Amino acid sequence: MSRGRGRIPAWLASGFDRMGGTATLRAVGDRFSIAPNGFTPRLRARRGRPFQILIYHRIHDRPREFMLDTVAVDRFDEQMRHLGRRYRVLPLSELLDRAGQGEIPPRAIAVTFDDGYRDNFTHAYPVLRRYGLPASIFVVTGSIGTGRILWHDQALFAFEQTRKDRYPDPDRGDPTDIRPIAAREGTAHKVLARLKRMSGEERERALTSLFEVLEVDRSRLPSNLMLSWDETEAMTQGRIEIGSHTVTHPILSLETPERVAAELQESKRTIERELGRETRLFAYPNGTRADYTADVREAVRAAGYRCALTTRFGPNEPGDDPFEWRRGTPWEEHRALFSVKLALYRAMEANS
Repeated sequence: MSRGRGRIPAWLASGFDRMGGTATLRAVGDRFSIAPNGFTPRLRARRGRPFQILIYHRIHDRPREFMLDTVAVDRFDEQMRHLGRRYRVLPLSELLDRAGQGEIPPRAIAVTFDDGYRDNFTHAYPVLRRYGLPASIFVVTGSIGTGRILWHDQALFAFEQTRKDRYPDPDRGDPTDIRPIAAREGTAHKVLARLKRMSGEERERALTSLFEVLEVDRSRLPSNLMLSWDETEAMTQGRIEIGSHTVTHPILSLETPERVAAELQESKRTIERELGRETRLFAYPNGTRADYTADVREAVRAAGYRCALTTRFGPNEPGDDPFEWRRGTPWEEHRALFSVKLALYRAMEANS
């Protein structure tokens, strides 16, 4: 997930915004891309107007440690208000159709959420309704309405709840002191990085061991973290599209072709059965270049999806492969920084 590039002081962003610099960047970005070229940035005329796709996970009124990628409600409200005033926020499915026709409107942008957390309904959805904005939520179907939570949230819960002072980190010769909250959180994210590189079966064994080592009762995992199908269906009545994020959130590049096909097909069937409507939208779990392969991309296409979102950074243009569309979000808390960086990222030339 892209969290912004470079440091711009808030006072400088505020002044730039007040003087109309942000509006100029948005206008330039609709016609040209800007690429670094020594001291003289290089401009390239675009094939067509670009569009951005923003990615969120959790929106909560009390973000805290061990909550993955959580944005505070008031900050999310401010960001959505900005989008409603300065951008053309479109449903992802409409962007898909418009991109195919080469008819992207000026300042086009889409809002997406990954995983299917319940706070998307309780906290994000009221904000989106307030400003009349559409969005897409990519759900992990095995955790919707089942009481099961995702493997990364299980690992975070284990570290949040443990009373142990030390963790026998396999990357270190000596156990890690996890008494300071910052050290415990940092260790948890190192463990998540290792878990991401495991197949589903390996990961389950590692999670079982983790709960044993940290002496946390796995039966105490929260059962209301994720959306229900009733909540999901209610949001579809208010301009929210539902896409697939697989059944169990595996890293697809590490799985067998048979497992990949099952994750793609079963999640699509479940969404269509529960909501009574077709879904054409997919998002790769984790979504970096290492997390899907050419074969995985073709399996997504073969399963009946029409686009797939990555977490690779940058804007998109008509003609880009819709099975590798890019996403990102300026995660700054300051309103002017969010405004300026969003416009700047729009004008940047996307990485290959």
